[in-house]
Parts: sequence; C-alpha cells; structure tokens
Amino acid sequence: MKICVPIKEKSLKKCLKSIEIASKNADILEIWLDNLEKADYSCIIKGLKKPVLVVNKSKEEKGDFKGSDNERVECLIEALKYKPKYLDIGINTDIELINEIFNRKKRTELIISYHNYEMTPEWSEMQRICELMVGLGADIIKFASVVKNSRDSINLIRLIDLIKRMGKKSVITGMGKRGKIVRVIAPMLGCEWTYAPLSAKKATAPGQFTKNQLEGIWKLLDS
Repeated sequence: MKICVPIKEKSLKKCLKSIEIASKNADILEIWLDNLEKADYSCIIKGLKKPVLVVNKSKEEKGDFKGSDNERVECLIEALKYKPKYLDIGINTDIELINEIFNRKKRTELIISYHNYEMTPEWSEMQRICELMVGLGADIIKFASVVKNSRDSINLIRLIDLIKRMGKKSVITGMGKRGKIVRVIAPMLGCEWTYAPLSAKKATAPGQFTKNQLEGIWKLLDS
C-alpha cells in the first residue's frame, strides 16, 4: 500500500525543503505547480529518486493557478521535459488540451482525475465518467468525491474492480469526514495509492489523514 505525500508550497525554497523531508519516507511525491510563485521544474523534478506526480490545478479544482487553461497546460507540458513518473490533469480540461498532453507524455503515466466537492454521483454516472476517462487515454483513473452516506463509500470502493476490468489502474478517494474510511480501505483493495500529508496543516483535501496516522491505522488492521 502506497502513500502519496502532497507538496503545496508558494516559494521554491519551501517546496524544495518539503521535498527533502518527504523524500525520506514517502512512496510518491505530488507537487502542486499551481501554488508556486516561481517554478524551476528542473530543480524540482530532475534527479529525485522518488516517483514524482505533477499537478497544476485550476481554481475549479481547488488549485491556485491564475492563468488560462492553455497556460496551465503549457506549464504541465514544460514539466514533462523532466520526465515525472505521473501527471494529473482534470477531466474538465478542454479535450484538445488533454490530447496535447497525451501526445507528449512519452513514458509519463497520465492520470485523468474527477473531483466532486459537493457529492458522490449515482453509480450509473460514476460508470459513465470512468468510461469517458478511459476514452481520453488515461493510464490511471482518479475519482475523488465527497462522501455523505454508506452507499457513497460502497460505490467508490466498487470503482476499484470496475476500473480494473476496464484494464486501467485506479486512485479512489473519499472526501470529507465520512470519506475517511475510503482513504483507509481503497489501497488495501487494489487502488494504487492514497494521499496523506506529513502534517494536518499541509492537507490538500478534506478528510485526509496524516501519513503517520494512516500508517498507524494500517498497522493496527494488519495486527
């Protein structure tokens, strides 16, 4: 079971320091490019021994990028030059821009992500969204939604098997207090990783455990 540690800092100096600390025991480093005031992708990505996941999120995705979608994708394409292991692009991005990333990604694995900060859709809609992401060329399907009841949690867990049958990898996340159970269970049942910051103040989504908390829960369940 893998943990991806999010790195969301405004200054390059703080970003590099956070990377240095997280690299000691994280499985994957998720670097938020949109939050950086000035990005030096070579300095951030090149030479890191841990797998790097780059994101550049719009305000719609709770990110801080202030330019156009074209400019946002241009930053990701620039980051591709330094061969990150993964690149995450939201499903609501213009299809032509997603295709441009797909055509340039080479060995980088493309994560196409869906986020819903209000609710978890009905099962039929969840299936449709996943099929759309497969059609867009996703190597990994990320589905993150707010959990309001047990049915939402069950349907998110059901996605793991559905996506596997589609021939793709999955990252499934439940958001909010009631979504925490999904964050614990999904990696145990076959999704690629879950997200956990090094401290609570570094959380990038509602309901995230810290890395130490999550590892403690897994250890308890394994005993």
